[in-house]
Parts: sequence; structure tokens; C-alpha cells
Amino acid sequence: MVVSVLLNWIRQLIQQISANSLKISLRLGISNTTDTQNYIKKLIKDATPESQKTLSTCLSSYVAATTSFKSALSELSEDPLSANYDSRVAGDDVQECEDELARDKARISWTYNQKQLRKAL
Repeated sequence: MVVSVLLNWIRQLIQQISANSLKISLRLGISNTTDTQNYIKKLIKDATPESQKTLSTCLSSYVAATTSFKSALSELSEDPLSANYDSRVAGDDVQECEDELARDKARISWTYNQKQLRKAL
């Protein structure tokens, strides 16, 4: 009986630790995507019109990613499957920006800033 109680307690502890780790990860995702949005906004101000279009797509992608992470965080305790889906969607949103940067690399004259943006991604 003592072993059963102990095992049950350990399972509950592991679940609680896992939930806390997931919350921390989602909050970090929200923070990173928000920081990247702010960085992209700064880049847009000094970019050429062609680059502004690409950066605007990236900005929209990161706004969507932040929204997805926030949704995942709010759903985590009641609907973990939906939270998992939303966190994966956030990754797809970020990939959209990466794809746009790759497509338009010939038009982007701010190579240094692009490298900095890729580091932030």
C-alpha cells in the first residue's frame, strides 16, 4: 500500500513538473516572438520598399506565432491536444517568415540585418 501511494504521488509530481515546464516553454515562445516582432518593426523603418514587403510578411508571421503561443498557454490545462496543435502552428508561422526571406534574398540589401534577424529567429 505504501508503495502504491508513493508511486501515485510520483506520477502526480511528474505531471505537475511537466505542466510547469510546458508553461515556461510557451511563455518563452511568447517572449521570443514578441521580441522578434519589435526587431522587425525597427528593420522596416530603414528598409527599402522591396524589403519592407518581405519584412511585413515576417511581422505578420510573428504576430500570428505569438497569438498561437498565447492560445496554447491558455488551453494547456483544459485541452492539451489543442495546446499542442497551437504550438505547432506557431512553428509554421515562423517558417513562413523564413521561406519569405529565402525567396526574396536577392532583393534584400541589408545583409547584416538579415543575419541578425535570422539569429533572432
